[in-house]
Amino acid sequence: DAGEPYAFMPGAALYIKPQAAVGAKARNITAGLFPPGSLYDVRDLSVSHDGNKLLFALRAPAIEDADEEDQPTWNIWEYDHDADTLRRVISSDLQAESGQDTAPHYLPDGRIIFSSTRQRDINAIRLNESKPQFAALDESRNVHATVLHVMNDDGGNIRQISYNMSHDTAPAVLDDGRIVFSRRDNMNGRDQINLYTSKPDGTDLHLLYGSNSHEPDTENEEPVHFLQAKPLPDGRLLVETAAYALATWGSDWRIIDADNFIDENVPTYNGSGVSAEQKLFPFVIPNNEGLSSNGRYLDVSILRDGGNRYLVSWNPCRIRQPGATPAPDESALICSPQNLANPNAVEAGANAGLWIYNAGDNTQRPVVLPPPGHMVTEAVALNDRTLPVFMPDTDEEGSFGYLSIKSIYDVDGVDTATGGIADFRNPVITDYNSHPARFVRIIKGVGIPDRNTRNFNGTAFGPTGQMRDILGYAPIEPDGSVHIRVPANVPFSLGLLDWQGQRIGRRHNVWLQVRPGETLHCKGCHDAGSTAPHGRPDAQPPSANPGAPVDGEAFANTVDGRLPIFGETMADLRARLLEPRPLLPDLVYEDDWTDDSMTAKATPVTVQYRNPTAPDQSLETAVPTSEACLDNWDSFCRITIHYEEHIQPIWDKPRLEYDTDGTTVLADHTCSTCHDRTDDMGQLQVPPAQLELTDRASEINNRYLISYTELVIQNLEQEIIEGTLRNREEEIPVLDDQGNPVVDENDNPVTEIINFPLPRAMSAAGAASSSRFFDTFDDAGDPVHYQQLTPIELKLISEWLDIGAQYYNNPFEAP
Repeated sequence: DAGEPYAFMPGAALYIKPQAAVGAKARNITAGLFPPGSLYDVRDLSVSHDGNKLLFALRAPAIEDADEEDQPTWNIWEYDHDADTLRRVISSDLQAESGQDTAPHYLPDGRIIFSSTRQRDINAIRLNESKPQFAALDESRNVHATVLHVMNDDGGNIRQISYNMSHDTAPAVLDDGRIVFSRRDNMNGRDQINLYTSKPDGTDLHLLYGSNSHEPDTENEEPVHFLQAKPLPDGRLLVETAAYALATWGSDWRIIDADNFIDENVPTYNGSGVSAEQKLFPFVIPNNEGLSSNGRYLDVSILRDGGNRYLVSWNPCRIRQPGATPAPDESALICSPQNLANPNAVEAGANAGLWIYNAGDNTQRPVVLPPPGHMVTEAVALNDRTLPVFMPDTDEEGSFGYLSIKSIYDVDGVDTATGGIADFRNPVITDYNSHPARFVRIIKGVGIPDRNTRNFNGTAFGPTGQMRDILGYAPIEPDGSVHIRVPANVPFSLGLLDWQGQRIGRRHNVWLQVRPGETLHCKGCHDAGSTAPHGRPDAQPPSANPGAPVDGEAFANTVDGRLPIFGETMADLRARLLEPRPLLPDLVYEDDWTDDSMTAKATPVTVQYRNPTAPDQSLETAVPTSEACLDNWDSFCRITIHYEEHIQPIWDKPRLEYDTDGTTVLADHTCSTCHDRTDDMGQLQVPPAQLELTDRASEINNRYLISYTELVIQNLEQEIIEGTLRNREEEIPVLDDQGNPVVDENDNPVTEIINFPLPRAMSAAGAASSSRFFDTFDDAGDPVHYQQLTPIELKLISEWLDIGAQYYNNPFEAP
């Protein structure tokens, strides 16, 4: 199961053979590590470039009757062939057991890259968020997320280099020194495993291949995922392709030309290849639960002997005789046409052996033929090969990096700005007030602890099953460009907003990262329905933003003194002359581009939690960030919204309309006072608009306030019956598929009771999908609601909806 990349399957051992021949005697080199009969596990073999050393992951035998958190973890081990010695790379027991360490691979300088649940560097950031250090779960909340780390060959100087919210696994080194690895993209339930690449220090991390290549094909009933990649001598990648969770041992393997393709049918912009994917084995290997008549391949390793040959762990097709036990046994039958014709045929247990596969003539010859009940899961050849290019670390310090976007109006290489980006940046031609996108919001994923660390109820997540922090806001420049300072070493995403702070378009569905001092460059945005290259800089077409048309000449009708370099965007020009825009907790925009001798400047936007120049426009209820952060927003500041603490007080805030004397109350517009099940006289009523906004416990789920369930979860039409407020019900006849009434054994009509759901006032999909709520406060014809909520209150509600309408966004504050 790819969702459990460090599952413990005891019973393994590591063997070495002097040559790839059946008669060569194998020697168990891990036999002396534990007492005879101990059941341990070994996986993830990787050879040094001189062919002398072997890295692997090993987990010691389980401790009887111990809790899971007290069991041994996966450790990285090294075998030195010449010296015939075996050592654990991290010698300290305490340090070695601090995480599940798997998938080791040598870097060109001798250091080791590996996948681990340690989450070392982001744990240091959690301390600054007033949280304990812990290994966060992946986004499915099943197991701890394992991400990439680097350490010295003596186990020292461990550093985290990838910051996914789910798994980053199976790293390997490309010839140019970059890393290729498999990443589980599971934001917003996307759930696919793609190939990614980065430099060994984690900079320049981006998609490499596969984002739109998962659909089942004629051979596969299940979606295809890219579980591990191994560089071939010709620059292509040998990739394991399989269903997410396999019903049997083994899968299929393909050779992928990632230099020229980003997806199966999508070449890179300058790509010149013929085919993105080529099957290694020229026969059908399905990824469903049915029988595979050609067997299945657990692992494939490149021999690098000058020929087109591979070491393969092959599980031949065998079926169990009717009534046989699931375990492999002597009674298993080969998958002959006659045996396969049996409709009750069931695949026998795995009995994979080791073979040499010659892709030139499609032949296999055996190397290890295991007895029943055993299998060879993976193998490598200890031979030397060319050392990849050494790519030194940048070693930047600090807690910030930078995000630079050419233009958010560049959608898959197409200029989507009305009249074009060049017109959009010209204030005489296009009024900046009319721009659809005014701000960018930076969002951070919130790590979720396991139940041993913090046991809280799942209702805290609300309808989306996730938690999010907001890292801050920054204006978008008139040409759609962005160059902002963002926190380093955290998984972040972004949203584009209108002038009110409501997200426009869909949620971004991948996690980004920057390392300290790094600038992440993006060309533009992506249409969710498009398969055009996106997310990989060298695969995309040139930017649709032409930038400055002339070197050293100001953009048309903008202020003098800002002289761009040819092709430079407005954001990059600002960053070069002034500084990259910082993130702020507020929506603040001042038009400092327009030459006001040519046309009027755009209207300022000031929507602040604490507005020093207009205190009456400040948020009067609880602010979802600290006072220290309001005074000085830094890389550790977060906007963390909880429904009871930050949204319910908006409904409860007194909103009184006074007479001219300033004391006589003419009307009470308090949300929860009006939208209540009792009127001003204390008499029972159906809440106005069938919406109750009080802080009573919900009858649907008493862990929620009733206002929350009625706004975003469920709201049924109600009525007063015999002095009780009840959900409206109606008894209707049950009809069959042809529309005829169903009757019981006594020939009486069968009936059912139905309720009447109401449209939700809000949607966890975001503020733009909650127009039923927001339009009420923007309707001048509605004197009761019009402008009753202030801009900062509406902004707080909008940002809460845009990130998912969670009940809590900090697991350590959830009850």
